[in-house]
Amino acid sequence: MKIYTPSFTEEPNNSPYPSKAHNWATMEELYHAYAEFVQTCENFGSKPAPLWVFDGECAGDEEKYGYPDYPDHIMRVGPRGGIIVERA
Repeated sequence: MKIYTPSFTEEPNNSPYPSKAHNWATMEELYHAYAEFVQTCENFGSKPAPLWVFDGECAGDEEKYGYPDYPDHIMRVGPRGGIIVERA
């Protein structure tokens, strides 16, 4: 099942503008990419922001019109450092 997300960001993310949407073939592919991002954040002493995950393919106009109001999944770093994927 295809999914899409905004760009990975670090906290605090104060930008009022939506980022470019990225398509992913599977949740597993996204999980591994987010895990690499989390490791990079840890190496540089920053904190990754939770990632909103949407089912389907992006329309391509998310930078202009924004994303849907609520995600289908939320991917975040848990209290022990593991990655948690929750159904929203």
